[in-house]
Order: sequence, then C-alpha cells, then structure tokens
Amino acid sequence: MFKKVLVPLDGTECSEDILPYIEFILNRNHSAKVILLKVVQPEHQRANFSGSYIVNYEDEKRAVNDAFTYLGSVQKKLKAKGFNVETTIAEGSPIDGIVETAKNLDVDLIAMASHGRSGLSLAIHHSVASSVIDKAHRSIFLVRGNGHCNDEN
Repeated sequence: MFKKVLVPLDGTECSEDILPYIEFILNRNHSAKVILLKVVQPEHQRANFSGSYIVNYEDEKRAVNDAFTYLGSVQKKLKAKGFNVETTIAEGSPIDGIVETAKNLDVDLIAMASHGRSGLSLAIHHSVASSVIDKAHRSIFLVRGNGHCNDEN
C-alpha cells in the first residue's frame, strides 16, 4: 500500500488526467498522503553583457504565487473527497524538480500523466515522463493524457 504519492502537475488539463486514477488507487486508503507538485522553471532570467544573469524577482514571485494558487485549487477538490493532500513547489527543470522532490520526500510512487508526444515532437521537446522514469528510482504510475492533450502543451 502506498503511503506517499507524488503527483506532478504542470497547470494543464492534460496533467490533471492523473487525478481520477489517484482517487481510484487510494480509494480506501485516505491515510495515504498525496503530494501535489508544481515545478516553476527559472524562465524569468536574462543574460547581461558580462554573461551573468539578472533575475526579475517580481516575475519569479508571481510565478511561485500562481503555482501555489493553482495547487491550492486542486488540493481543495481532493480534500473535499477525503484525501490527505499537501502541496509543494520546486524550482528548476521539470525533470530535476520531480526527481529531487521524490527523493527528498521519500515518496513511494510518482503518478503522472504524459502529454503523449511521439516522433519529431518527442525529439524536439523531449519527454519529461521518460526522463523521470530513467532517473527517479521510484515506482511510477504513468497514464497517457486524454484527447485534450496535444503537442502544444
């Protein structure tokens, strides 16, 4: 039985396709902890002429606040169904954020939806899901997102 399940969400409907599966897997195990994760990428940096980076802290702060607001709305829905839910945010690349959070929180399972990229799109965008599978050293439950997932997400 799972005690801690990490659920990475990226803010898209596609990533939320995992939630019904979480509800099913943990149906009778409301003591299990669901940890919702949003990784905030440091996109709000720009190089200056010296080659160092200038960070726009207002944009960073806004991105983190938006992530907490988003996770809070998902958390509220799951808590209303009786689940034990926490939220956390990681900063960095999605792959590293998921893998490091899983390690640091010692989760039993990483459960996520894949955008279902293949072919050239996969080669260009690389699959977060496949990289997490390669690097996480945890049990992983992966579902392909439903029809509203596309290569643009």
